[in-house]
Amino acid sequence: MRLHLIRRYKPGETIGRLVLGTKLICIVREAPKECFNGAYSCLSEGLYSLMPIHTEDKGWMISLGTKGLILPKSAELNPGSNELIPFSCFNEAKVPMFSRLAFSKLFERLELEWANDSVVELLISGIPVPYSLAKCRSRSRC
Repeated sequence: MRLHLIRRYKPGETIGRLVLGTKLICIVREAPKECFNGAYSCLSEGLYSLMPIHTEDKGWMISLGTKGLILPKSAELNPGSNELIPFSCFNEAKVPMFSRLAFSKLFERLELEWANDSVVELLISGIPVPYSLAKCRSRSRC
């Protein structure tokens, strides 16, 4: 199974749509592209294998190879470097909502694949940055 994350880069954050084929699974929020903020940034574009992981303090998460994580996080907390935060929708004030619900639905869907020993992958790609900063148009930077 291969999921596809299609991103749109913005100076304050990166927003993407996580799809399976043509079906929207959830919306994903990430840190901004590295050229916008060097302190923390989104995961590089590419192909990643997905595996479930569990910790006592954070509960269930999904690892993206050894590079990043998919995990639920409330809207008032900013995503850290290489963190993908799923959510279901925006409210009227454009604040992401229902991160835990979106994560649960995604995890439930992937759990069926992992139970059957299927390979689960995530392809990350981005819509080209419409800004004039040359370093932001580079595909090699995330």
